[in-house]
Amino acid sequence: MPEKNPKTSLKFILMFLSAGILCLPVLGFLLRSDGGINLDTIFYVRMAQDLPGIKSNIFPIGYPVLIRIFNSLIGDFFWTTKFINFSLIVLILVFSWYKKFFFTETVCLFCLKAGIGLWSFSYSEPLFLTFLYFQFYLLHQYFVVNNLSRSWPFQMSIVMILMLFARHTGIFIYAGHLVFFLFLLSKNGKSEWKKGFFKFLVISGIMICGYMAWNRFQFQSFFGENLRGAPEIQTQSEYLNHIFLNFKGAMTSWNPFFGIVLQHNSNPAYQVVEWGLLALDTLFCLMLFLFLLKTLRTQNNLFALSLLIPGLVFLILIFFSSINAGIEILNTRLLSPVTFCLFFPILILLHQSKSLAKRFILIICSTSLVFSFLYLIKTPANYLKIKERAEDFLSNHPKALFFYIDKDAEPETVYAIPGFSKALRYKHEVLKSSYINRNSLLIIKPEIEEVEVLKSGIESEKVILNSQVK
Repeated sequence: MPEKNPKTSLKFILMFLSAGILCLPVLGFLLRSDGGINLDTIFYVRMAQDLPGIKSNIFPIGYPVLIRIFNSLIGDFFWTTKFINFSLIVLILVFSWYKKFFFTETVCLFCLKAGIGLWSFSYSEPLFLTFLYFQFYLLHQYFVVNNLSRSWPFQMSIVMILMLFARHTGIFIYAGHLVFFLFLLSKNGKSEWKKGFFKFLVISGIMICGYMAWNRFQFQSFFGENLRGAPEIQTQSEYLNHIFLNFKGAMTSWNPFFGIVLQHNSNPAYQVVEWGLLALDTLFCLMLFLFLLKTLRTQNNLFALSLLIPGLVFLILIFFSSINAGIEILNTRLLSPVTFCLFFPILILLHQSKSLAKRFILIICSTSLVFSFLYLIKTPANYLKIKERAEDFLSNHPKALFFYIDKDAEPETVYAIPGFSKALRYKHEVLKSSYINRNSLLIIKPEIEEVEVLKSGIESEKVILNSQVK
């Protein structure tokens, strides 16, 4: 009986993963009750409608510009945002394959929660991560291929400003590059590397300062900080609890393969499950990072460090921003650039090791792909029917301009624990009828405004009651 060729089995797994990261994100939004749409999506769509006029700088214009361009061809905001996401992931895979730039590792990268877990949703992170990936390529060309062309600083600067146009947190990546440059100065490397990197920092810095100055002149703020509002006044215990929740969110994202986030609950059973999963997550990823540190101690890998240092700086800055700027608790979405920066070099180093490690990481990524998909659709639904219902409703209410939640429903999902008579009861925010109805209506007609109080004098035909949408 002929022996199996290890290379053949590895190619088969790679083909499975490639097909999965193209198909599963699409199924992810089709099988979710919210369709991968949230309030940020609606805001981006409204910005796209307002172009070329810009009313605020709370979000940068990169993603709305793409929406405006492609929606002029597609004519449906929902499908426009999905087309953009799918095009971005195809662009990265084709680029990686054509340039022979760590194709296997790139496929594995998209098997993480920050890959399949984000590409099903319509917001600007996929665009930001695409530019970040191209920056990885340029850094590899610089430090590994030794492509010290005069155009390199300009190419890096263009990608850097595009990242800022996609998400304002691109400034954290730039800060990480500044820290890496200080590290580079302390090393006995090529002087050409230091000069080229310094040129990139200067050119990017001028572009970023110009963008910030324009924002300040036009909107009286650098990055829309005056529109987000200050964080709520908290007692010392509440503040410490907020820090703890951010820490827990960061630690949960520490394992980008199998991390699970449970709704914060004081029930001891929930906390036991949460901390048990968190301990396993931490132990698993600690093994990977110990491998990384051991490898970096034995080789001078500037390319890996050029990703790791900006990733760690981003993590520190986003942690304090979450505490002091009144933004949401740290999660996979906010920490996705950290995941890409930290785990891309880990995947590369693992694949450069023994064939056993290659097989191990491919199997882990295969499991992660399936696990992340199941977690994504843990409460499966048919979004196309929900979208069709919203379209039919709006066709019968053409004058609707306001959405009001008169009644709401938040069903509880019960998860049985195998082998025990107990069960976890969990309320998903995305299953609330108001959440589903609001997002499905507003993505079709973004000018509809959600109101908390119905003012007197508003015509009834201009108001959509949540209880009406069935």
